[in-house]
Amino acid sequence: MGAELALLDANGGRCTLSKVGGTVSSSCDVTYGADSIASNRALINSNLDGLQGVNKALVAENAALFALIGGLRADLDALAKTHAGETHALSTAHDAAVSDYKKADAELQAAIGAVSKMQGPQGATGATGATGATGATGATGATGATGATGADGNDGEDGTAAAVTVAPSTHRFACTSKDEFLTVPSGITKATISLKGAAGGGSNAENFQWPGGNGGKASMQATVTAGEVLKITVGCGGSIGKPDHRAFPNGGFASNRGGYAMGGGGGRSQVETVGHVLLAVAGGGGGAGGTGWGAHNGKSTTAGGCGGGTTGGGGHTADNGANGGTAGGGGTQSSGGTCPPYKYQTHFDNRHPEAPGPKRGGGAADNCGGGGGDGYYGGCGGGIHGGGGGGSGYCNTARGDCTITSCGGGSGLRNANGANGSVVVQFS
Repeated sequence: MGAELALLDANGGRCTLSKVGGTVSSSCDVTYGADSIASNRALINSNLDGLQGVNKALVAENAALFALIGGLRADLDALAKTHAGETHALSTAHDAAVSDYKKADAELQAAIGAVSKMQGPQGATGATGATGATGATGATGATGATGATGADGNDGEDGTAAAVTVAPSTHRFACTSKDEFLTVPSGITKATISLKGAAGGGSNAENFQWPGGNGGKASMQATVTAGEVLKITVGCGGSIGKPDHRAFPNGGFASNRGGYAMGGGGGRSQVETVGHVLLAVAGGGGGAGGTGWGAHNGKSTTAGGCGGGTTGGGGHTADNGANGGTAGGGGTQSSGGTCPPYKYQTHFDNRHPEAPGPKRGGGAADNCGGGGGDGYYGGCGGGIHGGGGGGSGYCNTARGDCTITSCGGGSGLRNANGANGSVVVQFS
């Protein structure tokens, strides 16, 4: 805002003071007159009145501005209080809603848990049952047996039970050095079982070579029950020149002498149920002993005895006149084979001979003796320059017709391992 003040100087000149913003300026028009003082006084009074009026207007405007500002502050305070109240109300409502949700969720989970306990875990959807084979076919006809209900088995049609045909199946087992298992199929009541015991190992002593004894054989028509599990044991052939090796399952050890190779006893073949009901056994052959005696041009055999039969075959001995050898006897139906005296037990082989027993061939530990064959009862190991005896066979006649024969199993060979046994089971 600008202001202007007019004055008269003492010589009657007229001066003007003006203010624009913060800048004050003056201009004088010098005029001399006798009444300049009085004129200036009048002008000053007039100017003061004008200034007072301007000041009053400014004060009024300032008061209005202050009033306006006060009103604005009051409005702002009211708005702030309103906002705070609304914010508090919204926060309280949100917290209450969250609490209500958590409470409801906990109640829902508790209800689900209670229902799960009552119902138990839900099992997987069962596969759709096969359509009854027309009641199999009814087995009794009246209700079709009821053929797994098989649509009531067509009521068995005329009430005549249909014959069930089971295809024959053959199962062959060889030496694996472990027992195997076979389950009797549904509808089967008979099994044809053929067993061959393993042969004993051959020998080679000073280039005189002799075979181990052949394994035995057993044949049986056994009565079986569907679902019954058979345990199959197949004998493995006796080794040559491995005095620490036992043919599976329990062939006897051969004796040990440097530069000589004797045969170990062959393993038995056997079928029994997992409930330990023995059905049949084919005995293993005895191992060949070794000899370098030249009597009879080296034709005096030290072969092992055959396995099988009710009594296993005895081992063979070298014949050198007064210094003949001693062989091991074959196993029987109640005991292991008879053992010979051991003349040189600690001279060539410092091991103790292993006695034969149930399902175990005897071990040789003398000068060049062959191991006893495994069997229902094992054969004994050979003594000096003698072959081991063969293990006996066995048949459980309470479970079917059975035949056990000697020497019909795996073949013994000169200067070689004995042939393995085998088992064949045919269901029909």
